Amino acid sequence: MLFNNPISSEKASQIIRVLDLSGDNYVLDAGCGHGELLIRMIEASSAVGLGIDVDAESISAARQAEYRLGRVNFENAIFNLSRWKTILSTWRSAWARHTRLV
Repeated sequence: MLFNNPISSEKASQIIRVLDLSGDNYVLDAGCGHGELLIRMIEASSAVGLGIDVDAESISAARQAEYRLGRVNFENAIFNLSRWKTILSTWRSAWARHTRLV
């Protein structure tokens, strides 16, 4: 599986097009796994991204994959969510209070 969820490459491309991210956007991928979807989003735009996951091995793999970008960081830490305009997560209920949830 390319992504850490059952999303297809076609669906990922559709999500990226719909979001239409720009340089003043910050994208948080909560539960990013290996970070493939977030990396693709950042590659397709001038946005900045942060991926978080509780699995240290996934974060390690994501960090190795993101060498091709300078605008993505991967952490397994909790932080202040107020700065993020877009939150990408398959865990919808945790982020329901935010206005733009994918």
